[in-house]
Amino acid sequence: MAKLTLTDISNLSGNPTSAETSINANNTLIEAALENTLSRDGAAPNAMGADFDVNSNSILNNGTTGTFTAAANTATVVTNIKVTASSIIFVFPTNVAGGTLMGSSKSYYISGRSVGANFTVTTADGVAAAGTETLNYIING
Repeated sequence: MAKLTLTDISNLSGNPTSAETSINANNTLIEAALENTLSRDGAAPNAMGADFDVNSNSILNNGTTGTFTAAANTATVVTNIKVTASSIIFVFPTNVAGGTLMGSSKSYYISGRSVGANFTVTTADGVAAAGTETLNYIING
């Protein structure tokens, strides 16, 4: 289904007034269609009004990712220069030991960050990790 349907103009010289009306109507439709798109440079309006379906494809360049192995301690410092004061950091396990930690009262939380340098994860219950847990992370923002 077409998202934009324009009027075809077959004869400019036969009826110039009608052709001008059709051209102006097409321009109005094109302007409205462009206002209904996302802007790469952030020009407003630029907000999603519905879910964005990428048909099982990946969205690239949407955050910084990495992997770390937990220290055999209550806290682990993860080095990454992309950390900002407002970064949202997601941590998720990649092995059984990590899954066990994250599913227990030890579950990691982001306890600190050093802008442009690192972030720290700490066990919620203050009990040391085993040191065999591997985890991935995503930094947004």
